[in-house]
Amino acid sequence: QKGSKVLTAENGQRAVDILSVNPDIDVIFMDLWMPDLDGLQATREIRQVLGSLVPIIGLTADHTCSLAQQAMEAGMQTVLLKPARWDQLERKISMHIRPQKSEDAGASGQRAKSPDNIPYSLVDVNE
Repeated sequence: QKGSKVLTAENGQRAVDILSVNPDIDVIFMDLWMPDLDGLQATREIRQVLGSLVPIIGLTADHTCSLAQQAMEAGMQTVLLKPARWDQLERKISMHIRPQKSEDAGASGQRAKSPDNIPYSLVDVNE
């Protein structure tokens, strides 16, 4: 919605693979517990192996503070508890992606698009 393109991955390894061939991803929603490669390790690989600085927002049903701390240490910007509401997701997107200039802004000095209508792409990693 709102001009976004969503890419999905069934596990953390697939998310790393997608990002390696699509480096222009604007934000990743990463489940912390997945088969094959969990969200923490996938985040470490995205940061260390790919060298990507794309914002990664963790999602988990685990309410422990230690897991959230591990996620931040792995390189995630923040963690949301599931089930996350759409307004929470939108707020995190607008906090962590840089606004893209409107194609019409050019020399006319018009303002960039607001966070509510910025086109962005997501990698949504589901269990």
